[in-house]
Amino acid sequence: MRRKLYRFVKSTAFHVLAIVITIVILFPVYWMVVTSFKERSAIFTIPPTFWPRPFSFEGYRRVWSALNFNRLFYNTFVSSIATVVLSMPISILAGYSLARLRFK
Repeated sequence: MRRKLYRFVKSTAFHVLAIVITIVILFPVYWMVVTSFKERSAIFTIPPTFWPRPFSFEGYRRVWSALNFNRLFYNTFVSSIATVVLSMPISILAGYSLARLRFK
């Protein structure tokens, strides 16, 4: 009986700690996403709101037009394709040679 209680308490404490750590790690990501949908004036209000009212895409529109995101996406696409095209033959040759190599 005592051993079961100890396991239950230990398991519960582990899960509670895991949930708390997960919340601490994920809350900043949540805050960044929610803040990105707030209007500029609502970002610095006291007390802070945990859900944007009103929900706005204005920040995304402003950044998209100001930074020329189409060009940035194109550059990212080209660099990622070039990386894959250059690394695949090297990786294939390395994998083949390691598969054929006899380790002693």
